[in-house]
Parts: sequence; structure tokens; C-alpha cells
Amino acid sequence: MKELAVHFDTLEHYVEIDTFVKSAFAAQKAANGFSGQYFGSRLEIDVVVLPPEPGSLLQKLGIKISSPLSTAAALWFAVQVMDSHTVQDVSIELFGQTPTEMLVMAIQGTKTKWSELEELTEEQIQEIIDFLEELIARSTEKSLEMGRDIIERSNIPEQLKLDLEEAQSELYRAAYDNPAIRGIGFSEGDKFPIKRGEFAQRAAKPRRKKEPDEQSVWNVFIDTLLVSSPNFDRHDQAYRKWKAKASNGAFVLFEIVDDHFWEMLKSKEIEFGETTYIVVQIAVERVGGREKGRRVLKVLEVGDKKLSPPLTDQAIRSEIGNFFPTLEDPKQDGLF
Repeated sequence: MKELAVHFDTLEHYVEIDTFVKSAFAAQKAANGFSGQYFGSRLEIDVVVLPPEPGSLLQKLGIKISSPLSTAAALWFAVQVMDSHTVQDVSIELFGQTPTEMLVMAIQGTKTKWSELEELTEEQIQEIIDFLEELIARSTEKSLEMGRDIIERSNIPEQLKLDLEEAQSELYRAAYDNPAIRGIGFSEGDKFPIKRGEFAQRAAKPRRKKEPDEQSVWNVFIDTLLVSSPNFDRHDQAYRKWKAKASNGAFVLFEIVDDHFWEMLKSKEIEFGETTYIVVQIAVERVGGREKGRRVLKVLEVGDKKLSPPLTDQAIRSEIGNFFPTLEDPKQDGLF
């Protein structure tokens, strides 16, 4: 379990119960937002209240992974954290480092090859779990301390931005309503970087951004992808996409919506190894000239196994509406 702190600087030697409770819920909202972004539904965390220190107005919370982790699963989650492009962006915004760099420093000598997972010791597995809990705890503290304008300008995904802004709103509204609170810090020391004069701005309710007026433009083509980071949980794809190297050498993120593929995967008729190629019929969505996402409509082949023929034009239109067929991947515009 890893600790995180919400520390109140007050005129009195007490804090109202309502303020403590709301600050705990705010931290929980931010922590759950990060957990969902980093791990999707594959990993669950608990946010627990720890005993306060006598005479202190320090709110101590604990982050604990509640899902039982096998040897393989523990490292698999860490690899997923490192491989996700979105998580790389979030980590760089918060810490100036990628999870990969932090993991290397935190777990010296741990190997990340799938074939070597069972060779990990219990101590190494615990180090990985500790790192994942630490990542959530530090991410939560950092997000509650960051300026609202920094969050809004960042590359953090919109849903996570909304979660973090709502968490800030709940915390600082509770502090604003308590006139005895002069500042808030996120460490056990007597440092309170967020002064009362900033509470009102941070307490403002976030506003959902309107969708752009431009309509989506779809390009559909067939490509061969070398899968580097699969996601075998179909319902988790909203949080973490599949990652692969396309035939043009670019790394791409995508989701798979092919029912037949998921049925065969569930029945274990297809398998993935370290170097699995898939041939897919993929649709690339663009809005205002910028790529918004990639959707595999049909998986044609996995390795040497043929699965399905491509969808017809009529079937594609029933899935995504009007589209432009192309022979190759349209030019990418800085997603990576």
C-alpha cells in the first residue's frame, strides 16, 4: 500500500468532518480516474483512510491494489502501462518522465519479455505492485496540486481531464467553504503551496467541451500490423487501445470491433505470441483534418490463420456511414 496526503493549514486546531470527508472523496475520484486510464477494467484499486497522526490535520489515504495478481499478470499490467501511448502522455505531463523510465529506475534488473514472466521472484513481483500503487498515489497528489489551466492545456485525455477537474472542484469547494483553512499541501511537511486565494478558481465546476462542428471523414483500407501490445479485454478498449507497427513503419493505436474475431479469441481458436502479425480491414477517422481514431472493422488473418473476408462496401457503410476507400494508410499527423 502506498500513502498519499492532503494537508490543511488552518487558523484553528481542527478541521470540520465534512471537509475531511469531501477531500477523501476528491482524492478517490482522481485516483479512480488514473486507474481507469492506466489499467482499464483489468486492475482494481482501493482508496482507504489511514489513521491520522495525533495533533495533525493531515489527511492520510492509502492506495492499494485489490485485484489478486499472478506472476504473469503483475508484469503484464506494468508492460501495458509502459506501452500505452496515452499513458506516456499523461505521465510526461505530470512528472516529465514516462512510466518506462520510472519503472526502470524502480525495478532494476526486472525483465519484461513475456517468455520470462514466470522467472520473476516474489520480491520482484511485489516491487512491480509497489510501483503501480506508487504511480497512482503520486499521480493523484500531482493532479490535485496542478493548476487548472495546466490541466486544460495538457495532452491528458478529455475524460481524465474532466475527472481531475471534478476532483479539484470537490476538494477546493470544501476548503473554500471552511474559512479557517488558509492553505492546502500534499506532503507531510509544513508546505502549503495552494493558498486560500486560489481556492475559488479551482473550486469552479468544469465545463464539458463541445464536440467540433466538423464531420468525421473515414478512410478504409487493408493493412498488415505487427502487434506489440494487445488488449484481450474487449470492453477495456475505451481506456487502452491495441498497439501495433503498421506496414509503413509507424506505430498505431486502434480498437477491434469484429465480433467474429472476439468469438474466436474467447474460444481460444487463435493465439498471440511476441511477434504476431494480423491482416486487418481498418477504418481511420479524421475530424477537421486530424486523426481521431482507428477502428479495425474486420480481422482477416492472425499469423497463418485466415479468419474472414473483408466487409463489403454496404456492410462498411452500415458500420461507419460514408467512407473513402484507399489503397494504403493516409498520412499521419503527429499522433506519435
